[in-house]
Amino acid sequence: HDQYGDLNSAELPKNSISFNLDNSDGRWNPSNPSGLERYLSERQPVTVRYGMDVDGTVEWIEAGTFYLSEWNTPSNGLEASFTARDIFEYLLNEPYTGITSGTLLEIAVAALGSVALPDTFEYSFSDVLSDYSITVEGSYTCAEVLQMVANAAGCVMYQDRLGVLHVEPLNKAHSGYGITAALSYTHPELSLSKPIKSVSVAYGEETYTLA
Repeated sequence: HDQYGDLNSAELPKNSISFNLDNSDGRWNPSNPSGLERYLSERQPVTVRYGMDVDGTVEWIEAGTFYLSEWNTPSNGLEASFTARDIFEYLLNEPYTGITSGTLLEIAVAALGSVALPDTFEYSFSDVLSDYSITVEGSYTCAEVLQMVANAAGCVMYQDRLGVLHVEPLNKAHSGYGITAALSYTHPELSLSKPIKSVSVAYGEETYTLA
């Protein structure tokens, strides 16, 4: 299970999971008329939970909601391998066809409306997005438009463990499952980057520089 997030929304979040299933009886083989492979389709929802046996009782926590993107079932293999990714699997390659001007909230909702998303998909956008209005010029994917919306409002964008897409200001309060030093199996890896002295943004023929 790989998860990546950028607190500045400088890059899109990435969340994916890869897993292998027992295929010794050929249940996942396409050539098996009574197998399960015929139920598999691209972008099929995959809900993942982690369980741990604690004194005979299994305790479960949500790991995430993903969408099947690729799988491999070797004819003579003992395992079938699968990879599923987050909601951006839908948004990354779809061109934005929504409104070109409005509040950030209206633009964000229009970006989701430009894609055929699953019926069960949910999102949570902060009211802060209604405080700003923009004009979208140029050709972008729906994922890029959502990223620019998050950037413009100073928000962070991520998909939570229940599969809900969030665009909201960074909340410093802990939520969900806290991974403390006592619960972490590995030490965190930290890196220090050089301080940014100025940021220059070009938009059309205009250029803005912030020291």
